[in-house]
Amino acid sequence: MSSQPHDLHANITVSRNDGFTLDIDMALRAGETTVLLGPNGAGKSTLIEALAGLVNIDSGTISHGQRTLDDTAAGVRVPADQRRAGVVFQRYLLFEHLDVVDNISFALSVSGASKATSRAAAQTWVDGFDLAGLETRKPSQLSGGQAQRVAVARALASKPDFLLLDEPLAALDIETKGSLRRMLHRHLEDYHGPRLLITHDPIDAFLLADRVIIIEDGHITQQGTPAEIARRPATPYAAALAGLNLLSGTNTAGALTLDGTEQALATSNTRTSGPVLVTIKPSAIALHDGKPEGSPRNSWATTIATLEGSGDITRVTLDAPLRLSVDITPGAATSMDLQPGRQVWASVKATEVIVNRS
Repeated sequence: MSSQPHDLHANITVSRNDGFTLDIDMALRAGETTVLLGPNGAGKSTLIEALAGLVNIDSGTISHGQRTLDDTAAGVRVPADQRRAGVVFQRYLLFEHLDVVDNISFALSVSGASKATSRAAAQTWVDGFDLAGLETRKPSQLSGGQAQRVAVARALASKPDFLLLDEPLAALDIETKGSLRRMLHRHLEDYHGPRLLITHDPIDAFLLADRVIIIEDGHITQQGTPAEIARRPATPYAAALAGLNLLSGTNTAGALTLDGTEQALATSNTRTSGPVLVTIKPSAIALHDGKPEGSPRNSWATTIATLEGSGDITRVTLDAPLRLSVDITPGAATSMDLQPGRQVWASVKATEVIVNRS
């Protein structure tokens, strides 16, 4: 790995045989996790393959710091095995004939380290990814979550210049996904190069991303922090992604304590305890002129921060204590005379407060 982390820049076009063209101009910053979101067929995997040198670009440049990896005008193309990229695919691509330790140590041995040194270093990664006791197992003897941990450990063990992860949390059950997400977040924070992660899950994006890039039909349609994307989605796809309010906190027997506010919520989930990520649909929140009758457990006084109309929906943003998005009809907004600064009451049913392990 380079002694000093550098940004990764790509200004490229890639044409596929099916007529699809990827046309991207982007920068991945050192020390940041950039999450790439987009619908199926948008070109996400094609982009990772181009950055990794697995497909040829038709035009443009890819550079890491001062090192040029692709420059079609100058005739430069660095082969994939010389790009010093750490790549993790959804399909894992572990060596079936090698056990866990040898799969990880392979990344070290190809850089010239001795077998003994590589295996000793690999054991450190085994311990760091909670793989102790699985050292001698072959990939076919591992669960999906275990195999994915081996794949990520192998990518990081090679001390890459940049890290590319294609759907690393896909095809995992909820409990395994939550555990691996937490582990991945910890190790990404310790890695100082640029890292690009593809996902379809907005929860993964909000938990793992420093920055989000949305790609549609081969082009970048929006980029920014997760909060910026959620506040002002630029396309219908981005709006659908932003259609969830995301909060973090601690759930205990259905009592939810939220981070950064004294406002608490009740949930219908009494089984999940500990740190959680909570999602609430904007359409699940109701607004009232006064305190709701019956005093539902999840009701609170708040102030309208903003209103934005979009067709048949008016998106209302609430201010403290919970800065949430609420979707109501334009007619409801008019009848309540909603405007920024107006005080209202908000309520949401406990069954609409969806709890996910963080």
